[in-house]
Amino acid sequence: MARSRVQNKYEGRREEYLEAAWSLILEEGYETLSVNRLIAHAQSSKGAFYHYFSSKDEVVDAAVEHIIAGTLSDIETVYPDDGGAVGQLEGFLGVSAKRPAATADLRRLLVQVHRSGNQTLVAVMLDRAMSLCLPALERIIERGIEEGIFETPFPTETAELILAAGEHALLTSIRSLNDTSDHHEVINVILRRSEATIYATERLLGLKRGTLERQTRSRAERTVATATQL
Repeated sequence: MARSRVQNKYEGRREEYLEAAWSLILEEGYETLSVNRLIAHAQSSKGAFYHYFSSKDEVVDAAVEHIIAGTLSDIETVYPDDGGAVGQLEGFLGVSAKRPAATADLRRLLVQVHRSGNQTLVAVMLDRAMSLCLPALERIIERGIEEGIFETPFPTETAELILAAGEHALLTSIRSLNDTSDHHEVINVILRRSEATIYATERLLGLKRGTLERQTRSRAERTVATATQL
């Protein structure tokens, strides 16, 4: 019982650091985040902070994992009422009009980390995202198969292929955002890559073209506006 209370206290305090880090990232940006700023924001001490994390990048990685896990939970619990497996898949792919707000925030963070030149952290964050997303996407695909909507004898491999296409599309849009100030060009890149990913997903799942909702220009414009904040 005592051990359980200690563990709960430890997890609770760790989560406070993660929420503080995420709040600062959204308000001030990744590049301005420092351990000292985080400690002050969390009203903590260096000794207490280093009891949980060894560096700024470690707490950022953990915060990303925390946010992704929460977003995936929202997709799997909220979207069933919006069209079953298809609605869940659209939410997962970020093309639904009701996509979770955290998806735009995560993209913005990736843009900032990529711009900072910390490609190691970019790779770690993407790897973390893929490992968390794969089981969730598998469950969505398996549900679609049970509903008689999706058709594939390889749900795991199909999920991996969809994630690989999505990761490539994301990295391409991030590079475009950081390489050019022409937002019109960036929006076109996002729309084309998104369409290619959705088209490939429909083919992989045996869906008729046009079954899944598409990215709209207005949403792509909002994505660019959010990603370039700070």
